[in-house]
Amino acid sequence: MVLGILAAIVIPQYQSYTIDAQDEAARSAYHAVARCQEEYFIATLNYTADYRELMNVAGLVLDENIKYGPISLYYDRQTQQPCFKFTARHKNPGRTVFQYDPCSMTIVTIVQ
Repeated sequence: MVLGILAAIVIPQYQSYTIDAQDEAARSAYHAVARCQEEYFIATLNYTADYRELMNVAGLVLDENIKYGPISLYYDRQTQQPCFKFTARHKNPGRTVFQYDPCSMTIVTIVQ
C-alpha cells in the first residue's frame, strides 16, 4: 500500500521532469540554430534555409532527438532586412513546439 502511494506521487513527477528536460533540449536546439544563422549571416551577408550550410559554415551540430522544421526565409518590410524563422521540438509526440522569428523578436511556444 505504501509503495502504491509513493508510486502515485513519484511517477507523475518523473514524467513531468522528463517532459521539462525534453522541452529544454528543444529550446537549446533552436538557440543553437539561431546563433549559427547569425554567424552564417556575418560570414555571407545572408541567411540560409539549408541546415547543411549551417553545419559547414557555422559549425551547427544537429541534435538527433530534435525534430527541426524547415527554415523559412523572408524579407521584413518594416525593418527592411532579411529574416528567417523555423521550429524545433523534441521527437517524442505531444511536446512543446518552439518557433523562433528574430525579425519580430519573438520566441513562440506552442504547447501540443
